[in-house]
Amino acid sequence: MPSDHPDAEHDDDETGTSGQARLDGIPDVIKMPKRTAPTSLIDDGRSWMTEEILKDLIARAEFPNSLEFRIPELLERPYDAPPGWVCVYECMFTEFEMNFSLSPLLLRFAAERDVPTSLLTHGVVRHIVFTEALTRAAGVTFDRLLFEHVTDLRTGSTWKRDFKWFHTTMKHDIVFRDYRSKIHWWKNYFFFVKISRASVGKIKADQIRTEWVTSPGPSKRTKPSSELKKKFKLLKELSHELWPEVTAVLEKKRQERRKEQACCFRDPDI
Repeated sequence: MPSDHPDAEHDDDETGTSGQARLDGIPDVIKMPKRTAPTSLIDDGRSWMTEEILKDLIARAEFPNSLEFRIPELLERPYDAPPGWVCVYECMFTEFEMNFSLSPLLLRFAAERDVPTSLLTHGVVRHIVFTEALTRAAGVTFDRLLFEHVTDLRTGSTWKRDFKWFHTTMKHDIVFRDYRSKIHWWKNYFFFVKISRASVGKIKADQIRTEWVTSPGPSKRTKPSSELKKKFKLLKELSHELWPEVTAVLEKKRQERRKEQACCFRDPDI
C-alpha cells in the first residue's frame, strides 16, 4: 500500500496532526468511557460491543429514538447481518460523526458498486467526510459523481474469512492530514441496526447489500468533463495549501521511488 494512502485498512492507532489550522467540517472525536482492554478480550472475529457500550454510544452520538439495534451473538460476524438488518461499526460514529439516517452518499456509493457497507474500511467514511469538508471550503458542490471521480475503490490485503476489505484511495494528487487515519481494533466493534426510514433514509431496502462479495462491481463513471477537471484542480491546490508538509513528504517519497527505478534500469556493466 503506498504511503500516501495511510488509512486503507489498518488496525493501528496513529493520530497525525499537521500543526496547521483544522479544516472546518472535520468533526472531533466522540470520547467514549473506558472499556475492557483489548488484551483481555478474545480476538476471534466476535463483536466486542456490549449493551453498555451501545447505550453510551446512543447517548453520546445522539441517535434518534426510533432506531432498533441488536448486539451480535457470540458466533455472528459482520457478514451475518440478519435479513432486514445492516452491520455498522462504532468508529463510523465516534471518529467521523456519522449518524442516522446513514449517509446517503455512502449507501449509494456502496449500492452502485454492489458491495455491503460492512466490507468497506473506515477509510472510505474518512474520505467522504474529508472530501465533503474540502469541497465546502473550496466552494465546490459535493456529490457522488465528484467523490467517485476523486477516489478509487480497491481490494485490500487483509483477509476476513474468504473475503478482503475494500478501501478508497485519493486521486488527482489530493491529500489529507490532521486527523486520525488509523484506528485500533475498529473491526471488532460492530453491531446491527434494523433497516428502516430512520436508519437508511430514502434508500430502498433492496438496494442495500448485506452479503459479502469477493470484488466490487465495475465503476460506471464516465470521462470527466472540463468542469469536473477544474474541480479536481481546485481541491488539489487547496489540500496542498492546507497540508504542505504532507505534500513535501509525498514528493520526497516519489523522488526516492524514481531513483530506485532508475537504478533498476541501469546497465549492470557500467
